[in-house]
Amino acid sequence: MKGKKILFAAAALLATACASTAAQAQASMRSSQELGFYVGGGLGRAEVDDFCSDARALGATSCDEKDRTWKIFGGYRFHPNVAVEAGYADLGKFKAGIGGVSFNAKVKAFELLAVPVYPFGNGFSVYGKLGIARWDVDASAGGFSANDKGTDFTFGLGGQYDFTPNLGARVEWQRYTDIDINTIGVSLVYMFR
Repeated sequence: MKGKKILFAAAALLATACASTAAQAQASMRSSQELGFYVGGGLGRAEVDDFCSDARALGATSCDEKDRTWKIFGGYRFHPNVAVEAGYADLGKFKAGIGGVSFNAKVKAFELLAVPVYPFGNGFSVYGKLGIARWDVDASAGGFSANDKGTDFTFGLGGQYDFTPNLGARVEWQRYTDIDINTIGVSLVYMFR
């Protein structure tokens, strides 16, 4: 009789431990799939495809097709695997020197994106970005200035790790198709949970 009581107590203890572990795992998975608003900001590096090779073909003696970039964004995760996001990105300033004249182009963009998310649990997730960017290029050379604007596709890939239910960090790559700019950067994200 004593052996059955000990066996029953051990089984009850094991069931309680399994239920507790399952509840913790479910809570961890839930925290990485929570719905709601988030905001963030980040820093990175931007590079324009073929900017310097095109400038050198025109006689440029100096050129810089890379610059620092920064962004701010906000979004809403309305499904465990889908969010929408809007943001502003300063994509940097690109320079070339042609025949003693300095050419500068400063680029910025406003974007609206769909963000599919795949959470792995334990705070890790990967995501994609697909949307439109409204870009603006301010150029100047030898005392003259010009402006060009347009709208085109942007897309990217990234990973996010949530340190706490409210604070996470991202690493991502993003491409702006019409203006041929690629960015890579890191961001902090605050989630309103």
